[in-house]
Amino acid sequence: MSTKEPSRFSREFKLEALRRMEAGENVSVLARELGVSRKSIYQWRNRYRLVSFGRQQGFAPPWSYDQRRDLSSRREAGSREIA
Repeated sequence: MSTKEPSRFSREFKLEALRRMEAGENVSVLARELGVSRKSIYQWRNRYRLVSFGRQQGFAPPWSYDQRRDLSSRREAGSREIA
């Protein structure tokens, strides 16, 4: 049985790690300094690229179920006010 574990690292932490990686820092040294695996840094990079590519192509951002449900209810409420 698989349950999704909450993220151990904040979005800002991950983006800063990726910024440093893109600036040319050695990934092994960076990972050791940050206390994460090299694999994690590369996974963060791949996920960021997928999300960025999707947004460029006009796909919806990867919102959670609750966020999508909230957005749908707001849209419905807005259309009722207009009618």
